[in-house]
Parts: sequence; structure tokens; C-alpha cells
Amino acid sequence: MSKMAEINTVVRRSEWNAVGDQSSRTPGLVRVGLWVLVAVYLVIGALYAVFTPVWQVPDEPAHYNYIRSLAEGHGLPVLEPGDYDQELMTELTSRRFPPDLSVDSVEYGDHHPPLYYLLATPVYILSGGRVVPLRLFSVVLGAVLLLVAFRVVRTIFPLQPKLALAVAAFIAFIPQHLAIVAGINNDVLGELVLGAILLVVVGTIVYQRDRPWLVGCLLGAALLTKTTAYIGLAAAVVAVVLRWRVERRSTRWAAAPCRRSWPWCSPPSARGSSFSAMPPRPPWSPRWCATTGRRSTRSSACSR
Repeated sequence: MSKMAEINTVVRRSEWNAVGDQSSRTPGLVRVGLWVLVAVYLVIGALYAVFTPVWQVPDEPAHYNYIRSLAEGHGLPVLEPGDYDQELMTELTSRRFPPDLSVDSVEYGDHHPPLYYLLATPVYILSGGRVVPLRLFSVVLGAVLLLVAFRVVRTIFPLQPKLALAVAAFIAFIPQHLAIVAGINNDVLGELVLGAILLVVVGTIVYQRDRPWLVGCLLGAALLTKTTAYIGLAAAVVAVVLRWRVERRSTRWAAAPCRRSWPWCSPPSARGSSFSAMPPRPPWSPRWCATTGRRSTRSSACSR
């Protein structure tokens, strides 16, 4: 990068940091509004979770049986021929999932990556396999999603906190979204991981924050959550390309985030056959520090 481009980058970064310093504190009224919003969302989500009839959320039996397989020690399920029985599904839906008709054989969701189901397994065990606690677990994830969405908008529009509150409210009270979030499924975790990726990516663009390991971890979580969450990889690439073009960085700089984050976001299989998203040696070990030469807030660890 040329000296002039470097100077421009420093000036731009200082300007954005100045704006961020002026607006880093959310106004008290907006902060109260955010927590009231989350509380109201939790109440409405809990009502959906409690009063929606069992299995009346799309694909809920398949997601439930995935968790049950893990909780009962059968390991990660494998999608096999016959897991989707059209005649059984027609009878279940036409009779509105009667108690006398078992859903234990509904296992057509076994192809999903396992992260959501692994996180929900302790809830299944502690609750004895009850449906409502598992639904409430998803509702809690939805509450975290609202906080992440609020922070994303605050980062993009630091001088408009009310806009961030409005976006969070819009997400919170879409009826169909509430109905889905209050069920047993991996959609809400996929949204949460994508929101976290967007938050880090926006920070990378706006404040020139280099966080390849954090991006890598979040991308790894996306790969292990839901196939539709893979779009987070595109967002990360766009962030790198934008900074590379605007700051006139070298190609080697553009490739560095990919090289550093790849061990964290590239498990050989995102569908459960192996969990090797961690790098071959722990970060900030002497060998790691000598190899990457990364200077960050963790640099003190490299000097020990």
C-alpha cells in the first residue's frame, strides 16, 4: 500500500472512531426501550411456545427426533431411504398429529448440520424430553438475535439509535417469524450466527478491525448450523474485497484473513462426521506467534 493511501486510511479510521466515540453510548431511553422490547418478545414467544399444539410448527417432529437421537446416545443421525414417509406425513397432518399416532419415525431432518441439536441436547435431558422447554430454548436464542440486530444497525448508523431499536422491533414482532422461532428448529440459530457474522463484518469495514480468527469461528459455526447460513462466507469475502479496494491493500494482505481463518471454519464435514474446526496447534502458542507474527490485544501472550 502506498504512503498516501496509508495516510488516507489512518485519517478515515480516525474519523470513524471519532463518530463511534460520540455515539458509543446508547441513549438511556433507547436502552430502556430495547430491554422492554426484549422482555415483551420473550413473553409473547413463551405464549407461542406453550399454547401452540405439539408438532404444529413446520418440521418440528424431525428436529425433535434429531435431538432425541443425540440425547439417547445414538450419536449423530444419518439420513437414510425411508426417513420421509409420505403416507405417514399425510395421515399425521390430516389428523393434526393425534396422540395415538407416533412421530418417532419422522427423521427426514437428519441431513442438517448438528450444532443446534448439540446445544439443545442438555435442555432435552434436563426436561425429560418435553417439547415446551426445547421451544423456550429457541425463544431465548431469538432474544439474543434481537440484541445482535440492534448492535449491527448501531454500528452502521451510529448517530441513529432509534433506527436500531425500530429494526429490532420489526424482527421481534413479525407473527410468522415468532411462530417459527417458538418452535423446535435450527432456523433461529442460523439467523443468530449470520447476525453475528454481519456484526463482525460491518466492524471490519467501518472501523478497519482485523479479526480473522473471530470471523473464522463464526463461519465455522455457520457451517455447523444450517446450509442456508453459508451465505455468511460471501459477506466475509465482500468485506475483505472492499477493504482491499478502498485501502489499496496488497493481494497478500487480502489473502491473509482467508489463510488465518481457514483452520477455524473448515471442518472436513459440516454435517457431523468430524469436528476439526480448530487449528492444529492452539493460537497464541510460541510456535503460532512465531509463524503469524500477529500483533493484537493478545500480543502479551506471545511475549511470555
